Amino acid sequence: MDRFQTSRLVIGFPSGVLEGSRPFEALEKYRAAGFSTVEIHPQSPEDLLLDGARQGFREPSVHLPCQASFLERETLAVAHAALDRGYTRIVAHPNVIRTFALWRELGESLLVENLDFRSPGFQWVEDMKPILEQLPDARFCLDVGHAWDGSAQQGVRLFETFRDRLAEVHFSEIDLKTALHLEGIGGEYLESCCSLLNRVPAGTPLILEMATLPLTRLQEVREQVERALAEEIHAPRSESGAPVEI
Repeated sequence: MDRFQTSRLVIGFPSGVLEGSRPFEALEKYRAAGFSTVEIHPQSPEDLLLDGARQGFREPSVHLPCQASFLERETLAVAHAALDRGYTRIVAHPNVIRTFALWRELGESLLVENLDFRSPGFQWVEDMKPILEQLPDARFCLDVGHAWDGSAQQGVRLFETFRDRLAEVHFSEIDLKTALHLEGIGGEYLESCCSLLNRVPAGTPLILEMATLPLTRLQEVREQVERALAEEIHAPRSESGAPVEI
């Protein structure tokens, strides 16, 4: 286990959420702060992030471009550049996947992520099943915030359905009106999701997504999540396994 890592999950942040730093500069600051992993968002096959994130992180992941302005072939070019550099977690939004035969070439390195309410048809179990059926070797990236509809129920359904293919988890609290990431993670929301997060296999990367924050706040959020997960694990439980108040 890493010197700074106390959670059973491998906690990290996207490279673009560090306030006042460019994504490439953030990598060095994350390493110095002891962040265990990172998710980078390269915008081209030549993006320096692809080389920078290979050092000092456990299983760093690549999030492919998801802007409508990118052609499918451009997105796939970034994916293959990541694959050539040895990345084993390449996250794609399902709405950018059109030519399934081309995406199947990425094999198990491809992770398909569930989306939020802004992308109907790519959010729930019923949406994701036919997509993943056409990508038999691809794995699943569970975005808990995207599945939140006032409860963690849909996130649990996604987890249970695709648990054998789960390779990464994204966690954030989002505004249910705008889908924008909030500055931090609220206590009640975190408590509601802890049971689900603690069912995720040990060693799985947990990427905390949020609005841009200074490094000290990112460290505080990481510690907040680690404490909440530890407390949930050790909470007294009834015979059914549900936490009980004492």
